[in-house]
Amino acid sequence: MKSFEEVWKDVQTVCKTRKQIETICQKSVNEIIEANSHVIKVSSHRSKKHKVRVIPKEDFEYVWEILSKEDVCTLDQITKIIGRRAITCAILALHVS
Repeated sequence: MKSFEEVWKDVQTVCKTRKQIETICQKSVNEIIEANSHVIKVSSHRSKKHKVRVIPKEDFEYVWEILSKEDVCTLDQITKIIGRRAITCAILALHVS
């Protein structure tokens, strides 16, 4: 299994090369605003105000730790980052694509 730092490099690469990403279940389109070594910034098309969500590296690491221990994971198991769970998981899902 890849280390989180390897996954984080993959996440940054994916986010720097894509303009949009959809959440897995709701297919909510998110524009990728910025990807740097500390955060990924996205804006959801579902939001009327197109609010920018800042997803820190720590959120990705938190989710990666859960996913690395579980065979199956649902958003209900990811309680620490409510409001950013779906897009965080969608981005992590793309790191292997």
